Amino acid sequence: EAGQKQKELCIVIVGKSGVGKSATGNTILGKKRFDSRLEMTPVTKSCWLGIREWKGKQVVVIDTPAIFDSDGARNSTEIEHCRRLSQPHRHALVLVVPVGRFTEEDHQVVQRVRETFNSSDDQERMVVVFSHKERLQNERLEDYISSSDNKNFQELRDQCDGRFCSFNNNETGDQLAAQAEELLSMIEMAEKKQHRTSGWLSKTKVLDKKLDKDERKTLIEKTGLTFTKKVKYLGMNLTARNLNLYKDNYEKVWNEIKRDLEIWTNLKFSLMGQISVAKMNVLPKMLFLFQTLPIIDNVKCFKDWQKALSKFIWQGGGKRESSINYLRI
Repeated sequence: EAGQKQKELCIVIVGKSGVGKSATGNTILGKKRFDSRLEMTPVTKSCWLGIREWKGKQVVVIDTPAIFDSDGARNSTEIEHCRRLSQPHRHALVLVVPVGRFTEEDHQVVQRVRETFNSSDDQERMVVVFSHKERLQNERLEDYISSSDNKNFQELRDQCDGRFCSFNNNETGDQLAAQAEELLSMIEMAEKKQHRTSGWLSKTKVLDKKLDKDERKTLIEKTGLTFTKKVKYLGMNLTARNLNLYKDNYEKVWNEIKRDLEIWTNLKFSLMGQISVAKMNVLPKMLFLFQTLPIIDNVKCFKDWQKALSKFIWQGGGKRESSINYLRI
């Protein structure tokens, strides 16, 4: 089953009505599978699925109806149908946008797509296909994209991180096939990149000292990293600020030891028993702290520890000597 999943590319085509979603799907498939014609009302009424072979992979293309239009009703049945058809894994969301002015309506459609497919994986795999490539005439797609001063379009451009291509769905033969090849290669490359990073980046926790809020937000969006105030490593609580290391580790461990000393005091061990308890239960914890985080510059804490250990060991009276000497026995 795992091998089968690797040999499949599942593509969901999204966008508003009338932009050429079905025609784009047909171009990807290399054949007419979806009904595509110029009409005043949406032609596609339900989700449809088409399949083709490409480089030994089974490419599944899902065409969607008018469920993303900003003035349309949210059809929960068709949305759920789309999700079911694209199970277990969507490899790409192909957002079809016509060449021309990026309107507020276009922006609202993008927002609806994001709300419907809101996982980080879906967002990282969105590809924009500009339909009606012929309108560009001699202008390069890169120049067309970079020249826009529309903030909503710039946001979409940044999110897609270069995953753009353009289609003229009226092309035929090799030129039509070349468009599909470009898009499928782009999707395959994005999938490989996401597969390489998602396994460990999404599980990586990061401490930061100097990043501001906007820098942190950008890094999260691009990498999926998780920022945290504290990371546990080898039993130690590591923080971005060294001032917190003593409090989060030494004070915490010492408070636990003090609670244990109170319990052990009531058990009335012999002198050698008390020394053994300290050697086996207190000394290893403190040595581990010293070796892992040698950061103490507070001499007073050593005196406090010495005092508490001496009180525990000599609670029965007798000649007093340094408890440290007895811990070396």
